[in-house]
Amino acid sequence: MNFEDFQADAAALLEGELRERGHQDLQIAPASVDSLNHSYQGISIRQEGNRIGVQLDLSQAFDAYQKGEPMADIVHAIADQAEHGLNNAPDINTGELLDYGQIKDKLMVSVVSAERNSRLLETIPHERKEDLALVFRVMVDPQRCSEGTILVTNQMLDKYGVTKDQLKADALANSEVVRPAKLKGLYEMLSEASGMPQEMMGAPGPQEESIFVATVPDSVQGAGVIAYPGFLDKAAETLGRDFYILPSSIHEVLLAKDDGPYNADALRGMVRSVNAEEVDPADQLTDNVYHYDSREKIFELAEKFEARQAQREAEHTDLPERQLASKLADRTGQYSSGREQPHSLMKDLAAKKEAVKAVKPVDRASRTVTKQKGGEAL
Repeated sequence: MNFEDFQADAAALLEGELRERGHQDLQIAPASVDSLNHSYQGISIRQEGNRIGVQLDLSQAFDAYQKGEPMADIVHAIADQAEHGLNNAPDINTGELLDYGQIKDKLMVSVVSAERNSRLLETIPHERKEDLALVFRVMVDPQRCSEGTILVTNQMLDKYGVTKDQLKADALANSEVVRPAKLKGLYEMLSEASGMPQEMMGAPGPQEESIFVATVPDSVQGAGVIAYPGFLDKAAETLGRDFYILPSSIHEVLLAKDDGPYNADALRGMVRSVNAEEVDPADQLTDNVYHYDSREKIFELAEKFEARQAQREAEHTDLPERQLASKLADRTGQYSSGREQPHSLMKDLAAKKEAVKAVKPVDRASRTVTKQKGGEAL
């Protein structure tokens, strides 16, 4: 049986399974889902007359079928996921959802990879920030973002009757109030999560922290703080200098002081390695690294910053171009002695996040979505 036949059979069998469990008047059908960072083939389940439903990815179920697991057992497991999603779906009034006056105070911003989401970005209002995209969401519960958010689509924006610029301004203003930025030293954050004193972790003193974590209070979709007005300048004041930005995930970013030990290539290699080994694909931002120049107010890809620096040196020196390139590589190619490499620190952060998940697991199977093209709730 190929995947399309499996998808159709699973949808038909699931309807009977859920009916036996008391779920009536369901519309169940194969679905192709475009979600941020994750497009997949699966099943759509919703109550008749309701525009909000549950969508499940069938890739793992199909793998299990190909390995010989009985179809009945697979459908039973899918039904468990579907039932959990239906029972825990956020209570959303779709009429209010399309009324800008009702959702204005529930708006928030988040950032995603523009490259990984190029097709979906065609259907939603967004703003590019280098190879990142600033997108806008409606929170089901502004006090508990983890309860779910709905991605604002172009169709929704048309209904609102406001411009994208107004949507962005309102989303940023609301985010700063409801989801204020949180910036802490990495060791301080690890200490809080583990309950272990920083001294026992071999942490440097507060003034010697070289890497900081930027997110929001609930650490959900917190990487969007880099777009908050004035945040990057405030961060430069806290760190005491300009800094590199490492996209740990869509939930937080790491800020590394630009004080010599790190360069763009080394940091980018670390981000790529940690993404591949530690971060769920649905939570990945990009493999790139960024830099903030607080004097010139420039947020840019790190390699652009280093190219600007090299060009600046070229304009004030008689060194040949080849020697300048070599000098730049030598200046930033080595780590200072006695400092732990960011690769290890990023692994510590990933371990901390896994520990938090163990206490409060994240259920990805039951994420709910709007039936509008491109809409989603996470």
